[in-house]
Amino acid sequence: MERSQSLLNPQAPSAGQILRKETQIQYVKGVGPKLAELLEPLGITTCEDFCYFFPRKYDDRRALPKVSQLQLNQSQGVIVKIVSVNEKKVRKRLSIIEARVCDDSAVITAVWFNQPYMKRGLQIGSYFYIKGKIETSDYSLEKVIKVAETERLSNRPEDQRFSTVVPIYQLKSGLQQYQLRRMAKTIVFTVSKQLSDGLPQTVRLRHNLPTLTDSLQHLHFPQNNQQFEQAKQRIIFEELLIYQCRILQRGQQNKRRKGAVTLTTTGPLWQAYQRQLPYELTQGQQQAIAAVAQDVQSEVAMNRLVQGDVGCGKTEVALAALLFALDSHQVAAFMAPTQILAEQHYLKLKRLTQCFGIEVFLLKGQQNKKEKATTKAYLSQATCCLVVGTHALIQEDVHIPNLALVVIDEQHRFGVLQRLVLQSKGKIPHALYLTATPIPRSFMLTCFGDLDKSIITMLPSGRKPIQTYLAKEESLERVLRACKARCLKGEQVYIVYPLVEESETLALRSAVEGVEEIKAFFPEFPVDLLHGQMKPAQKAEVMQRFRAGESKILVSTTVIEVGVDVPQATMMVILHADRFGLSQLHQLRGRVGRGQKESSCYLVATPKNPDSKKRIKAMLDHHDGFKIAEIDLQIRGPGDMLGTKQAGLPEFLLADIVRDEQILLKARESAKELLHNDPKLEHPEHAQLKQKVQQQDQHLQENNLN
Repeated sequence: MERSQSLLNPQAPSAGQILRKETQIQYVKGVGPKLAELLEPLGITTCEDFCYFFPRKYDDRRALPKVSQLQLNQSQGVIVKIVSVNEKKVRKRLSIIEARVCDDSAVITAVWFNQPYMKRGLQIGSYFYIKGKIETSDYSLEKVIKVAETERLSNRPEDQRFSTVVPIYQLKSGLQQYQLRRMAKTIVFTVSKQLSDGLPQTVRLRHNLPTLTDSLQHLHFPQNNQQFEQAKQRIIFEELLIYQCRILQRGQQNKRRKGAVTLTTTGPLWQAYQRQLPYELTQGQQQAIAAVAQDVQSEVAMNRLVQGDVGCGKTEVALAALLFALDSHQVAAFMAPTQILAEQHYLKLKRLTQCFGIEVFLLKGQQNKKEKATTKAYLSQATCCLVVGTHALIQEDVHIPNLALVVIDEQHRFGVLQRLVLQSKGKIPHALYLTATPIPRSFMLTCFGDLDKSIITMLPSGRKPIQTYLAKEESLERVLRACKARCLKGEQVYIVYPLVEESETLALRSAVEGVEEIKAFFPEFPVDLLHGQMKPAQKAEVMQRFRAGESKILVSTTVIEVGVDVPQATMMVILHADRFGLSQLHQLRGRVGRGQKESSCYLVATPKNPDSKKRIKAMLDHHDGFKIAEIDLQIRGPGDMLGTKQAGLPEFLLADIVRDEQILLKARESAKELLHNDPKLEHPEHAQLKQKVQQQDQHLQENNLN
């Protein structure tokens, strides 16, 4: 019978067999199918999986007190046996469980507030580790422990003797900490010796890092803080080294990949555009355009990110690239994240190129069917044209076989897969990405480590800093009077609401409700409303009226957050500003101050929670988008700021690319050195690193990540 089971389950260990890394978790002694089923949602199916299932925190139990030694007004942990359990119903939805518990020194009352389910688990005679604040009972002078942490222990005597730092694992319903700790002792010390170490020995020794075996054992069962920190840093370093090797290798592959169309950078369109510019390009713009020009004159496809703060003139760099393609009689595509922005770019580009006979098309989601079909048909065989569009450009039925250049505006608003889909429309098109979201260095090295980068730090000459003020909600009338003064000078105003319609759950003004109040306050000025739920034709008409100066006040939602450019708009009023994200506030403020006149931004809010106060303070204190991005990162953390899926990052076990930036920089330097000496990681010492890089590459591609 045992033999047939072994044949059916080749990974099932027979009696006396040593566990292997590939052994299925259910065949570990003391686990079985039921417990294995509970472990599966945690990503644990093999012994190797368990080795990398790190504790979420640790509890130092090297010197636990006895019950008789518990001190008043301190939070302490103690191991006790349940003597008796009693539940009290204080009032509706409030219950108290009191249990008399003891060890060999004394008895004490343990109290659980509003946890009626605990009564079922507190079986008399069973052992628990409880932790909480020691106080004096309200009804007697006895000590009680108000329990904050409860952990059931097995009734085996050896499990009651703690003299170490105890791992606390993530649990799912039905699992107990003692079960996972027992598994860890069975698995980690055996299987950790079998796992492949992705860190080459020369790199490990240079950075004075422990072996993988020691690191895994010390992360599950650290004996002291130094041991734990060294183990943690070693795992983080390996994770970041693997990813940096992968992204640097991909950058090398991009450099070797030829087949792109070489573009001219001295053609008539570009020359004419430069002549009609009413201002001089900044040094940053000139440098970025020069870098793009150098890239597109090569058969190696350009892969460049242009990063710059709101209003720095990234669009001029994009226009240069597009005109290079059109001067070379090629097809170019410009993808924008919103219909308003796509329409704005379309109108500008059509105006610039109309005297040269260049075909310019607009492709968006909500569009006349006949017009859309005509555009798609033309693109499928076009040899020279420009198409501006939204996500509609990446639909399956859009074919652009002669696509030579792709420009993606506000690229962080598109997923990694979406960007790649547009590029795949052509053979090997040049690609230019634009972003007004300042990206911290750690993100730049990970999310965009395979791209060439141009950073524009200066604003066009003549631009004046935007004065930013905080106004309490009861002072709104005073702010509106300031808006009226602007309008009387012939200037224009944005008033932004967080909602389209009134919400039953949020006590916020809505744009639909607010526009009527604004019209009543400004009877002498034309007021328009703009929001995302309007039909495209309506939105286009409203924006055209505002650009032309026919309407003086635009009441809007965040649909105007990105790219809208109206030089006569000098006042931005953001209502309920505490409900907006910091990046949104900075983008909205950037809609004004785009001409030569002084501009203002009023944040109308009464911030109450700490994060809201930090966001408002950052807006009042700083205008530099990079500094604001740093503060945003501190408030929100890396996961919320860009998002794993959008950024294309793997889900690291321990690494945090912001917190661990210094380790990231060391790992990147090591990766550069390794690949300089061994580009394909073919040296025997690099075999395990190469395997891990390939595994990560396969995983990320399967999940449509970067």
